[in-house]
Amino acid sequence: MLFGILTIKPQLGLLLPVMLVLTGRWRVIAAAAATVLALFAVTCWLYGIDIWREYLAKVVPMQRYLQENGDGLLFLQIPSAFYAGRLVGLPIRIDWIVQAIVSAAALAAVVWTYWKPRDPVLSDALLVTATFLFSPYTLNYDFVIFAWVLGLLRQRPGLVQRDHAVILVMWSLPVTMMIAGLAYIPLGFLALVAFAAWLMHALSYGPGTIWSWNPFGWRVPAGAG
Repeated sequence: MLFGILTIKPQLGLLLPVMLVLTGRWRVIAAAAATVLALFAVTCWLYGIDIWREYLAKVVPMQRYLQENGDGLLFLQIPSAFYAGRLVGLPIRIDWIVQAIVSAAALAAVVWTYWKPRDPVLSDALLVTATFLFSPYTLNYDFVIFAWVLGLLRQRPGLVQRDHAVILVMWSLPVTMMIAGLAYIPLGFLALVAFAAWLMHALSYGPGTIWSWNPFGWRVPAGAG
């Protein structure tokens, strides 16, 4: 039901169906779909179906306009590839191409991650990270979701100083990306790409190998926990 309610902020749930299908969460999918249909029906009952036509005819074009013409704080708050391109002065057409490439890569990363069972904490961390890379429009205050991810990572045993540093960088990103943006540095986007690559590198080492790759990059004997 919570996943269904998340449709009020759909950019944060675009990759959830991919994860749910690949992990066989059919009851979750059914509950989410039923919730969406119920919200749609209640909205139509209260305001009429025309409100959805108005949304498609007016709100969606306005969102596209803001995406391509918004400035000011938006340059500092949006970590997407599209806004990274805008921040450094690339043409809009190139920005959309870059975003499409990054979105495809984020989708492929999630499919790869959940295609077979892997470390669940790292997989969920990659899902959240890929969500911000996949969508062209999220804001730095949406990074509150990372509190859950980083909290789980922080609880893992055997952390070294480098791992604490990475967690701190991601935790502080809502503020630091705005400071970097003042110097036309797309820190939010760059940090997300680096974090996703780091997680995929850790996930690529499974228990079937001679060495397992610890979630934070140092090697331990397979089966050592």
